[in-house]
Amino acid sequence: MPQPRPYRGRRFPLATPHLSLLGATPLRSILGIAAALAVLATCDIASARRNGYFGNCAQCHMGGPGAQVSVMMTPDQFNLGDTVRIAVTVSGSAINVGGFYLTTAGKGVLTPVGGDSRSSGTQATHTIPKNASGGSVTFEVVWKAPSDPFALHLSAYGVAANGSNTPLGDSAAMPIVNIDRLVGCTGAMYFRDFDGDGYGTSLVPPILECSAPAGYVDKGGDCSEEDPAINPGAVETCNNVDDDCDGEIDDNAAPTCGVGLCRRYAEYCSATAPCFPGTPSPEACNGLDDDCDGKVDQGSLCMGGLVCQGAECKTLDAALASDPTFVPDEGTDPTTVSMSGMGGMAGSNSSNAGGPVVSAGGSPSGVGGLGAGAGGGATSLSAGTGGTPIGGTPSVSNAAGSGGMAVPSASAAPSASCSFAVGRAPISLAVFAGFSLLFFALRTRQRRDHR
Repeated sequence: MPQPRPYRGRRFPLATPHLSLLGATPLRSILGIAAALAVLATCDIASARRNGYFGNCAQCHMGGPGAQVSVMMTPDQFNLGDTVRIAVTVSGSAINVGGFYLTTAGKGVLTPVGGDSRSSGTQATHTIPKNASGGSVTFEVVWKAPSDPFALHLSAYGVAANGSNTPLGDSAAMPIVNIDRLVGCTGAMYFRDFDGDGYGTSLVPPILECSAPAGYVDKGGDCSEEDPAINPGAVETCNNVDDDCDGEIDDNAAPTCGVGLCRRYAEYCSATAPCFPGTPSPEACNGLDDDCDGKVDQGSLCMGGLVCQGAECKTLDAALASDPTFVPDEGTDPTTVSMSGMGGMAGSNSSNAGGPVVSAGGSPSGVGGLGAGAGGGATSLSAGTGGTPIGGTPSVSNAAGSGGMAVPSASAAPSASCSFAVGRAPISLAVFAGFSLLFFALRTRQRRDHR
């Protein structure tokens, strides 16, 4: 029977399962071992870092039950050029030895205290793992603050090690301690602005600085650092994009129609969308364009001789006290009923004190038409300018309101004289009423005698 040929240095056949070096080891176990080897290779084994490392301890040390780091600065409040003592304490439930890393982000100078730490100027770390006592270990350094205004960014890292001379099973302190402080300046928080639109992103933590570093701005909230046209200061348009970064798409971007309180949005976001303005209402002293004519608080809107200023009715003296250049709006709003008449039912569309003038055949602006005058409810038989009197008798004169019961202006006091001047009553109301009764009595008697 032929004997098997001995192996003479050839490769094993790949199809021979019993010659596999890993046998039936699952794939995830293989990947786990590979990851551990990669960590060890990267960190050069803990023994290679026993004299400290200028970097984040969590990059290598992992798997332990947890650790904490704290920082104490003495004095806590300091000024430019001061010397500050910094103590970094690392603690943990399973700590045997500990280490630290401290950085001031390039500000000031760090100097070691004792032989358990070393410094590169603005960074410090341990020289050898320090034995823990009572579950913690403390390292100290001295820091000389800069003499010019600056923003301090101090970060402290710690590691609670088990002393096995490997990074596995150790605990990196989490979270790290960050101290940000302005010294000698006011400064602000600045946001990273990648697209140069003046607004920074919230995806990158803002930084506290005395002035804006290159690429940073003092406004945040940008929701798209790839497009400078999109930021909180942009105008929303109908494009199915959140242009102004308020979390809403095409909000308030639809076309509008109407002005003032009649302004309305179209039914949908399109230039051809139907749009229906609101209905105007009488103007009021409220700082709004109620009647939708593009003007705010125009016309005589207040009672008792008050004027409208700043959406409220006040005396003219008070209005001038707050604004010496104030000029009351004496214009007439045809949709408004004014209540500024002198003692009567005012509401005149003219500038005279009194009610709505209704002269038969005459102009509604003449004094002496049918209206409410001083004292209320006076009725004239004469017409307005150029009109025909209610009783059928021609007016005494074509002068404005002459021949009837004139309505005095707001600036003229009522008079019982017989002057025909505008704003004067030719006869008293009592005399007028007496003659009217006598006239109708005589007419009635004549008709009876005629029959």
